[in-house]
Order: sequence, then structure tokens, then C-alpha cells
Amino acid sequence: MKIGVLFPGYGSQYIGMAKELYDDSRIIQEYFEEASQCLDTNFVKLCFASSDTELSRPDHAYTALFLVSSALYAVLKSQGVTPWRIAGYNQGEFSAIHAASGFTFPDGLYLLSKYATLYGQLLSTHDANGIRVCGVPFEPLNSLCQKISKPDRLVHIALQNLPQEHIVMGHPAAIELVRERVIEYSDAEIFDADVELGLHAPCMEPVVAGLKTYSEKVDFKDLSIPLVTNAQAALVTEGSDVKIGLMQQIESMVRWSDSMAQFSEADLIIEVGPGSHLTALAKKIYPDKLCISLNTNEDFNELARLLQPLETQQEL
Repeated sequence: MKIGVLFPGYGSQYIGMAKELYDDSRIIQEYFEEASQCLDTNFVKLCFASSDTELSRPDHAYTALFLVSSALYAVLKSQGVTPWRIAGYNQGEFSAIHAASGFTFPDGLYLLSKYATLYGQLLSTHDANGIRVCGVPFEPLNSLCQKISKPDRLVHIALQNLPQEHIVMGHPAAIELVRERVIEYSDAEIFDADVELGLHAPCMEPVVAGLKTYSEKVDFKDLSIPLVTNAQAALVTEGSDVKIGLMQQIESMVRWSDSMAQFSEADLIIEVGPGSHLTALAKKIYPDKLCISLNTNEDFNELARLLQPLETQQEL
């Protein structure tokens, strides 16, 4: 059976994520304890009893999402589920790498903490806004961004969610021009997007340079499960390629739609982590596939019900 596993990134966090499973699972409790010790942060309070504003800070959200996704995957793994291949959306790539034994849990927390700090420093001196554009294909939207973009008001596609859904990041004035001109497309819909998702452009080079220094302290191992990278939408297993791809995705467009093309042969797609954003995207790409997100005990029960007929079918 071919099982694809996806890990969410920034924007999927919410207060109370995995609380029900935390109460019932010693595995998840141990992950919270280890994370709290590694970063000297009370993750129980942060995830279950803080505020949306507090949790949404990159230095909190990046590591909290990594913690919850890693803990949920540990439960999934304990139930004997072995992915055929994996991918992580945006910062979720860190969770995917850890799930495939690419680096340790403490090292993932360490790198994400440094990433968030470096990115926060960049944003303090870099004026940027973001919008999500739906109903416009990549080529015309990209062409529009290139026409509007100037040295003092850069704008670009940062994340490609679906063939006609993209996150555009850039200077506030340029973003407003994109917003004004995109509405000329009859099917276009525009929504605000958080810059905390990442700018995914060459301007992120200082963040990458700083993170590369910290990454030298991390042992990137060969993967036990093939990973589909964000930057190239390519399958990798060697530790050196994983490290390169992780740095590339920070300053390159996230090619999620292209990455999902690597899951065309999957029998089942599982989103492991808070929310169901990636599950919704997967269902749009593959409306006939079984897709499920894991957030509660009932989700795990539903997964068990889904796996049983699939296993029987494979035996036949």
C-alpha cells in the first residue's frame, strides 16, 4: 500500500491543537516534555492556554507546529504505518525531514528556533505584505508580478498551492498594484496572507546565510523515507541533498502543487499535524483519492477503518 504523508506549515497552528491526544497519549506528552526542556519554553501553556496572537509569533508557531506534527507522527508510527513518501508544506519540511530520520528532534527544534529569530530580524527592517490569489494561473500572475516589480518595490509569487492558487509577497505598494490588476480576471479572488509564511525570495539570503552557520552543527542523515522537496518538487533521500533543499526552499518559491504531483500513485494521503489545510488541497488535486488529517482520537480511529479495506484489497 502506498501511503503519502504530509506535514503542515505556518498558518495551521491553533490554540488547543492536539490537546485531546495529549491528554491520552504518553508518547505525545514525552514530546512536549522534551521540547520544553530543549528550548526552555512551556509548550503545554503555549499550545493549550496562550492566545492566537502569542502562538502565531514565528518563534512560537514554527517550533510548536514541529513539535505537534512530530508527536502525532510518532503515534502514527507506533501503530505500524510506514509512509511510501513524505512532504512538508513550507516550514513543515522540517517535520518531514525529522519523520524520515533526517535529523533528531532536538536538532529540528534548534534549527527552527534559529530560523524564526533570523526571519524576525529580517522582517524588522523589511516592509512586506502578502495576498492569496485564487482563480489565476501561474503564468499570467507571474508575468503581472514581473511587470509591477521595481528595485524599490519588489513583488513575486512566494508559494504555489494549486495551479490557480498562489501566495504573493512583496512591498506593500506593489502588493496593492497586484491586487488592483488581478481583479480584471473574472474568476479571481483575493485574500490577505501572513508574511510569517515566509517571503521565499532572494531577499531571504541573510536568513539562509545565518541558518547555514547553525546547520553546520546539525548532522543531516540519509532518509529512511523519500522526501519531496518544496524548492525542486523532487524526490531526495541523501542527507546532503536534504540540507541543500531545505536552504533552497527558504529563498525560493514553494512549489507545493508540483510537489503533490509526486503523490499521484498514492493509495492514501495523510496530513499529520494541526488543521486540515493540506488535506483540502490534496482533495482538490486528487478528488478520487482517500485523504485524511490527524488531529483527534476519532481521526486515528477513522484512519484505522480506512486502512483495513485497503490492506484487504492489497492482499487480493
